Amino acid sequence: MAGNKHALTRYRVLDACFSNRMKKYYAEDLIKKCSEALFERYGSYGAGISRRTFFDDLNDLDSLYTS
Repeated sequence: MAGNKHALTRYRVLDACFSNRMKKYYAEDLIKKCSEALFERYGSYGAGISRRTFFDDLNDLDSLYTS
């Protein structure tokens, strides 16, 4: 699991998106949602995540729920 302060914000956004079964999200949509949430919470300091960080977060969440 990621060990930085932005990880929890990203995990919450991803969980909310995955919980919404009425909308289909693609990787770019999820990255955009995470980036928007980070910008709202931390301003320009926390704005944006990379694709690698996004996919690492998905792996972290997958291992968390499959354990």
